[in-house]
Amino acid sequence: WPVFYGLKIIPTLLRDWCYNLIARNRYRLFGQSQVCLMPTPALKARFIGLDEVAAKRHD
Repeated sequence: WPVFYGLKIIPTLLRDWCYNLIARNRYRLFGQSQVCLMPTPALKARFIGLDEVAAKRHD
């Protein structure tokens, strides 16, 4: 993502430490869900199905 390219100036060791800190605390920071959301038909229609991929390969 181009918006994050500026973070490349931060040393890898520090970036990795920050990543690990967030990863260890992700549930506390962002919450945890006990269920998986099922996509609505409208959302599902936006994704390509396996049958469509297979049909494109044979064209």
